[in-house]
Amino acid sequence: MAAVSSGAVILEDDGSRVTLQYVCVGCGRAQPGTTNTSQPGQNAYCDMSYRCYSCGRENNFRLFGS
Repeated sequence: MAAVSSGAVILEDDGSRVTLQYVCVGCGRAQPGTTNTSQPGQNAYCDMSYRCYSCGRENNFRLFGS
């Protein structure tokens, strides 16, 4: 099962793919739509970032594998 630092919420995790929704750390708004990505391997992580559509803040977060 994957885990994520602040900046995103895991909506679905099937063991190999993860569905995320971005949530801005600055203004707290959830971004529209979702993102699908491969789950990192065991004891691995993936650094990701996005820019908030509302306030323009760049948000960085880390997706951890199981």
